[in-house]
Amino acid sequence: MRPPLDETTETGSDGSGRAGGTAGDETAGDAAGRGASGDAPEYDAADRYWVVREAVEDALMNVFWTLALLGFGLALLAGGALAVLENGGSRISVLVGVALVGLGVGNVAVALDVRLPFVSAD
Repeated sequence: MRPPLDETTETGSDGSGRAGGTAGDETAGDAAGRGASGDAPEYDAADRYWVVREAVEDALMNVFWTLALLGFGLALLAGGALAVLENGGSRISVLVGVALVGLGVGNVAVALDVRLPFVSAD
């Protein structure tokens, strides 16, 4: 995938060959929405391509790592539950099982963005 070339021009809705209006075409409402300086950042097609590409990549990576962390947490929960509920289990297996359940609950909570009371956000 390649970004569009810098020479690419976008046509406005009026077909004039310009992406936005000129200073003489703007209304008072347009100027008020731009802030105190009246300048809006202008992006060409290549800049917009890279901004959108980075945003999509970040979103996909967030989804992937959330699912990976959720799966790991559920595996820890299952392993801990099996260790605790094992027939004739020793104290060590119960202790390891409780620790795994705790880690699994923590991982699932972090994956789902649940605030944990013992972890500070600062």
